[in-house]
Amino acid sequence: MEEQTWRLVLGRNLQLFGKDGVEVSGLARKAEELLVILAIASPDSVLRSRAAALLWPHSHISKQHTNLRQCLKTLRQILPSQDFLEIERDSLALHPAKLRVERTDESELLIRHTTVWHSLLRSSETAARQVATSSPLAARERSATHSLEDLLDYMVQHQPNQALGLIYSTIDLATMMTPSRALHLSELVLRRSAQGHQMRGWALFLRAWALFFCNQSEASRQAFAELRNNALREGRGELLALTTFFEAGTMLPLGQISGAEEILTHVNQLDQEALRPRGILRLKHGMGLTAACKGDYEEGFSSLKGAIDLAASYSLDYERAYIAVNLAWMAASIGKESLARWALAVFDNSDTGASWRFRLTADLARIHLACCEGSFATGVALAEDALRR
Repeated sequence: MEEQTWRLVLGRNLQLFGKDGVEVSGLARKAEELLVILAIASPDSVLRSRAAALLWPHSHISKQHTNLRQCLKTLRQILPSQDFLEIERDSLALHPAKLRVERTDESELLIRHTTVWHSLLRSSETAARQVATSSPLAARERSATHSLEDLLDYMVQHQPNQALGLIYSTIDLATMMTPSRALHLSELVLRRSAQGHQMRGWALFLRAWALFFCNQSEASRQAFAELRNNALREGRGELLALTTFFEAGTMLPLGQISGAEEILTHVNQLDQEALRPRGILRLKHGMGLTAACKGDYEEGFSSLKGAIDLAASYSLDYERAYIAVNLAWMAASIGKESLARWALAVFDNSDTGASWRFRLTADLARIHLACCEGSFATGVALAEDALRR
């Protein structure tokens, strides 16, 4: 006789059924959302730090972990006989043989679990697999981006305030959309969402980014500067850090290196806990790029290598890949071959689910390396392949 399992139904409302088929009642909202996160990631595990950050995005890191421990304690109290939740020191998972997950229509799922459901789609191969399981990696990446576009469009139309939180959770994936599409969606959600919403800054961030890639450079620079000043005044550290990183990025191509360095240095002196890991890494990334652009390669490359190590300690693969590919390109361009190869290896081994976004930068690094080695025919072939793509 087949062993009975627990059953989790993800739809308009989360429903958990015991082995006896009786529905469990009394689960707290955060406990439900934790189960949603683990169900979407299953059969893979989720880092405890990642789950805590998704569930309490506006709390300090120490508070996030305290909240997660309390949430797990509550789950154990309500479900004393459960055997499907695997709790490790650093990770959480659902045992697939002891809990069957059933997903109903996704639009129903989104109504209640919008942010936590889609945040796991953010640039990871695991999440992209949920929308295109049988396709090769590049297709999964494209599918993940298109899925985000469709989801954002749905949320802007029906729940614009929820769309703001969705942009925050998936900002790296959102900046892979076609710039004109990102600009349209960001402007639409800004018109429809509440003026005082605490996540509104992330829609402004997406709009500023899209303006830059729609060749509206001055409008983008002004939008980033205004957003940076607002984030500084309101104490929104992570938004401040990412905005500063991209604002500096609009200045460096124009030769405004001292201006970029000034704003990066100022923000880097603020409370590091308020900046949060992603913000801290973007600032270190920006400082390294700026130093290298000034010609101080030793300082710049050292800063970038340190940021790569820090990203690994935070388990932020997307940031690690982003920093590594920029280091590889810059190192290769000045003949630092061994450093460039090392950085490319870091990039190639990072599971970002978004390698295509950085492919041109990686191609440039490989072209430079081929030329440094005297393999000009290889360099030309790489360049022709890049142009065809």
